[in-house]
Amino acid sequence: MRRLFGRLVNIVLGIIFDHIIAVIEVWQEKRVRVLLALVVALLLIFTLSVIIFG
Repeated sequence: MRRLFGRLVNIVLGIIFDHIIAVIEVWQEKRVRVLLALVVALLLIFTLSVIIFG
């Protein structure tokens, strides 16, 4: 069950990162990049906390 959840998290994160990379390629503005960096950081913190405490 835990392995399945980990695989699901990896797939979701891969999709999210693909979208973020595509968005960064389109929007080369500093504000957008800072915002995306914050979103990525929050997502990583959330997923790590879920994996550790879940």
